[in-house]
Amino acid sequence: MLSDSRVAVIEVAKKDVGLIEGKSNTGFTQKYAQRWNEAHPKGKLALNSAYCGLAVWYWYRGAGLDPNISFSPRALNWKTNCVKPVSFFGLTIKDIEGIPMASAVVYKNSWGNHVGLFEKAIMADIYTYEGNTSSARSVTKYPSRKEGVFYLKTSVNNKDLKPIYYCDCIKQSKAI
Repeated sequence: MLSDSRVAVIEVAKKDVGLIEGKSNTGFTQKYAQRWNEAHPKGKLALNSAYCGLAVWYWYRGAGLDPNISFSPRALNWKTNCVKPVSFFGLTIKDIEGIPMASAVVYKNSWGNHVGLFEKAIMADIYTYEGNTSSARSVTKYPSRKEGVFYLKTSVNNKDLKPIYYCDCIKQSKAI
């Protein structure tokens, strides 16, 4: 059951890779925000909400899961709402390669926090699906790609973009 759910979340994210955000978040972000608003009628978001966490939440929902995280979809809240977040600090390569598929990975950089959806690790490189929806264009990780949904490889040794936590949200999810 868990492995089927993990694959389902990844498959939903894969379908969005290549979607590009329009000016002032008029593209895929609206699709994500509309789904959020249906699920959270008392905590509605503007249809141009600029949060990477919204993409990760949307991919869980698209797989028929509620990650059971109650928050405005900001990146850092994926760590703070996780039942048992795990720090990357001190993890061995073997530990990193053992991170469960479809975990949320929280990054820290000079621009703030970011979250992506973990698929796999090979040595010290992690592969994630990420939605960049920064209307301020402050997310420097994507300078040439602007905004959209990407499949990326990131080294956990990258001094500029350090993954700091991961959360196995599948374990705390519930079916919808």
